[in-house]
Amino acid sequence: MILRSLRLKNFRKYRECSVTFPEGVVGIVGPNGSGKSTLFEALAWALYGNSMSRNGGRGLHIRGAPCEAEVEFDAGEERWRVRRRLTHAGLYSMSSVLQGSTLLATGSRATGAVLRRILPPDGPSFLRTFYARQGEIASLVRESPMNRQRALARILGLDWIDRAAALVAQDRRVREAQARAPPRVLESPDAGKSRAAEAKVRVERLREELHAVSERIASLETRRDRVQRLRAKAELLASEIRRLTAQRERLGRASAEAGARFDIGRLVKVRAEIQGLSETAQRCARRLRAIRDLRGDRCPLCGGPIVREAALAGHRASLDGCRPKLEALRAEERSLQAALESSHRRAEADRLDREERRRRLESEAVDRELSSIGWDDGAWIAASERKQALEEELRGAVAAEAAARAHLEDARRREQSAGASPQARAEAAILRRLEELLHDFRTALLAGFLRALGSEASEAMAAASAGRYSRIRIGPDFHVRLDDGGRAYSIYRYSGGEQDLAALSLRIGLTRLVAPQGLARFLVLDEAFVGLDRERRRALLAALHRLVPAFRQIFVITHCEEIQESLPTVLRVRETADGRAEIGPVHPPCMEANRGV
Repeated sequence: MILRSLRLKNFRKYRECSVTFPEGVVGIVGPNGSGKSTLFEALAWALYGNSMSRNGGRGLHIRGAPCEAEVEFDAGEERWRVRRRLTHAGLYSMSSVLQGSTLLATGSRATGAVLRRILPPDGPSFLRTFYARQGEIASLVRESPMNRQRALARILGLDWIDRAAALVAQDRRVREAQARAPPRVLESPDAGKSRAAEAKVRVERLREELHAVSERIASLETRRDRVQRLRAKAELLASEIRRLTAQRERLGRASAEAGARFDIGRLVKVRAEIQGLSETAQRCARRLRAIRDLRGDRCPLCGGPIVREAALAGHRASLDGCRPKLEALRAEERSLQAALESSHRRAEADRLDREERRRRLESEAVDRELSSIGWDDGAWIAASERKQALEEELRGAVAAEAAARAHLEDARRREQSAGASPQARAEAAILRRLEELLHDFRTALLAGFLRALGSEASEAMAAASAGRYSRIRIGPDFHVRLDDGGRAYSIYRYSGGEQDLAALSLRIGLTRLVAPQGLARFLVLDEAFVGLDRERRRALLAALHRLVPAFRQIFVITHCEEIQESLPTVLRVRETADGRAEIGPVHPPCMEANRGV
């Protein structure tokens, strides 16, 4: 399997991300929590669905938007593309798989059936095969032989044998205890049955009472909601009435101060007279200016003599006669305008008075409706408190009923098993033999696997050490030994760097053994360099580069910034200020990547 590209949309911290992966050793570098491992969680989710995401698919979305993942990879000689989409509610998953450009399947079930033909059968198997978690590689050489055995069994998927053996051992101990000491009947089944029946009756009575109280509360809540709506309406009406009253009283005072009645006809006539007098005054003023501006004693039009002083006196008298009349008319206009405004205020006050009376009628109707409901806050509070008390009492009664039933079943079992020691001994012997068979089966599986693992790991070790070491041995005691000069020595004899190479070779050998045929070309090492000094990191990276011809794609997930200097391709993952994850910049520049925003 060679991973070619991954595209994400609204997946956990990635709003949008599209990245193309080259072959070789690829570093994924960034601080802890930035979203490095999320890329491979998305890969597993795209291939295997919600079972491979934390919380079963919950929390994948960003702000509830639909999330998508599309992965493109090579398996064998074919290019495959798998797309998976989860709706915003997380309730419906859509998926499809293409081989080249041919659509082979749509829907989760059909897509899974196609992928199982080319990939490991399930998500946990996929991760055991291709994904080495933090500390897993080091545990292959630095743990005790017993812990090493457990780690190998987990990677191989054999831990189910240990769980089955533990369950068998638990049953065996129970049968042995029964065989050694016949059980003592603490209570007769009849007494236990009576107690269980009493507990059941009490539970049913409490449930009936709780049901009745719940129905009463539901009815009270309906009335309470209605009362709350009416009270809110009454408060709104009261506020509106206060506002209308204040406005009406303010307008009433202003109208009373104005006092005079309004005569629209007189206002129109006064304004017309003002306009006429104003025009007359303007004509007089213009004539006065024209007379003053004349030159000489003769009229320029007719040539007759100009009686200047007489003309000026006549026009001045006309102008002086207009001014007091205009002032009187304008004073009357102001009085009439004030009367007009007072009339408007009286009309608005009348409208507000009508509106206020209508609102008061509505308020009185609301008060009558509230009175007819007859709501009592105390009754609702008492019913709610009673419901809480009944729920608590019911929980205790249900627990007591379960305990009574358990005691009854125990009494029946004890009664049935009294005097059955021979049968218990026979069953214990069968279970003991089953334990032995499971242990032998596990031992045989691991023995065959250890031989194959030694061969695969030796080949990887020869490449990783540039021919310095050619053989790794894992004995039945799960001790790791490394050949040097034709002799096998314990792994603890060697330096830390040499132990790192042996652990890496063992993990690569594991992948080669458990991967489906033709897929052992892809490996993810998650924080494999934790706890290593600079020289050991450099040595391990050099070994990874030497393994590339046989293992075409190795991803190194790390928070160590120094490692990127020794890698040909690096994806930098960082967290933005708003908590999103983004990828970039990427080295080398030719590698395609779009930043997730």
